[in-house]
Amino acid sequence: MSKDRIFLIHWNKAEVEAYAKTLRDWGWDVDFEYEDGARGGNAIKLNPPAAVVIYHTVFLPMAALPPSILPRLNRPAPSRSSSWAAKAKRS
Repeated sequence: MSKDRIFLIHWNKAEVEAYAKTLRDWGWDVDFEYEDGARGGNAIKLNPPAAVVIYHTVFLPMAALPPSILPRLNRPAPSRSSSWAAKAKRS
């Protein structure tokens, strides 16, 4: 006996197929879309599933980042004491 149906949206075909297989092994009925968000949305509207899972992983090579963001990635996160809330409490 299977559980309810899940609609899975992910951008990578091989990964979405692997995730769908795992969910099916766990007893779910799974439909998925990896190419066209509009097509996925229409499929969801036509036959609403029990759940929609949008699995967003993004691989963004450092070379693709704009140069202005690179210095911000390399500096340490600000401490709590330098936050605006901490400054407001001291005033």
